[in-house]
Amino acid sequence: MTSQVVKEKSQAVLSCEHTSRRRAVLQYLFIYLMLLVPGSSLMLVYGGTALYGIMLGCFIFCVLLSSRYRDSYGICFITLLLINTFVTRSLVGGVGIEAFLGFAACVVCTQMAICCDYKNFLHRWINAVVVFASISVVMWALLLVLPSFRDLLMPVFPTDYEGTPPWGVQHYGHGMLLYSWSDLHASRNTGIFTEPGKYQVVLNSALFLLLFWNDRIQWKSKRGWKLSIVIILLALITCQSTTGYLGMLLVVLFYLFRRNKETRMSAKGILGIAIVVIAIVLMIDWSLNGAESVFYTQIVQKISGGGQGIDLSEGTGAPRMIMIQASLESIVEHPLGVGSDALRSLAESMGGRPVAASFFQYGATYGVIGWALVMLMVFYPVLSGCPLLSSTLFILLFLNTTASQTHLLYPSLLMIPMYIAIGQGWPLAREGSHSSKRGASR
Repeated sequence: MTSQVVKEKSQAVLSCEHTSRRRAVLQYLFIYLMLLVPGSSLMLVYGGTALYGIMLGCFIFCVLLSSRYRDSYGICFITLLLINTFVTRSLVGGVGIEAFLGFAACVVCTQMAICCDYKNFLHRWINAVVVFASISVVMWALLLVLPSFRDLLMPVFPTDYEGTPPWGVQHYGHGMLLYSWSDLHASRNTGIFTEPGKYQVVLNSALFLLLFWNDRIQWKSKRGWKLSIVIILLALITCQSTTGYLGMLLVVLFYLFRRNKETRMSAKGILGIAIVVIAIVLMIDWSLNGAESVFYTQIVQKISGGGQGIDLSEGTGAPRMIMIQASLESIVEHPLGVGSDALRSLAESMGGRPVAASFFQYGATYGVIGWALVMLMVFYPVLSGCPLLSSTLFILLFLNTTASQTHLLYPSLLMIPMYIAIGQGWPLAREGSHSSKRGASR
């Protein structure tokens, strides 16, 4: 009888371990999907309405299959996005199911990844990002030394086209799954993304978690935590993204202010040393590389367009400023929204293009009310579930990214309010379905 009980217990333990391993594999797959959507090279080539529809269908299947995925936050968010689409389309037109599916894909992949195994999500997400960051830094350095190595990266795919056919120039990218290289950003670390500006979203989100949510992540040793920070910082620096540098500076500054009372050196002293070191590095780089230096290409040219003084009519800042101006004008004149087609026409009439400034674009396209409700969904969980310092930092990171990028919802940022909302249990969540999650989130 005793041996039978022992045998049954052993089988139960083995079954539990098998389930745990299977869930870990599934969660890593969902996390990888989070990293891909949006802005990865793979999504550039294979993404679109059909793939986003499949992702939404997968989410519906998971919700029907298991109560684990039936959290109300993602369902409410998707419903709100759908209502905004129908209301705007019925009032002014210019929006469609394609845009909705793009937004919804970001929400559902994040909720599936978190709900798959809430307790282990943060640690596994950080693990995945650190692994990909390590690969990206190594590949970036290798391709700088051996540029021909890019020919071994498969597949090769077209990215952007400059000029007027047939006299223009077709740009190409190499590689998708682990690292992606583009001739447009040959000397910059883009990770698996089409440009550094999209990669920095993931990296700055990881830096935020490492410095402000360290107590929520299960670390086996402090050494692993420190090594992860170093790898993320290296990847951020090699991205050479102005938006990324600003986000990194915000995270570090806020962290220094939080640690001020716990360190012997004051935050001002640490900041002063950091500024001096950064300035010395930039000066050495500028003196050696001149117009090819990080300071010149990523700061001077982006502000001045290569000219004298600050001139926002040139450089990469011009399209963003025009898009912001066009969006704000639309919001003031048409608070109920104008649709994407009318906004695009307005931006083009002002000499710009419908790129970047997604934070303002959404308000101009879908109207002030829909805009405010979406921002409430994003910001409220953080404001209610985080200290003032970290919640303020999250809002600044979100604004910094969405003011300079074309996409509004990035899973790497969205996971922060979603993780809090799922852990706390929203009013529409089934009673008792997240009791263990609430304990883990505390």
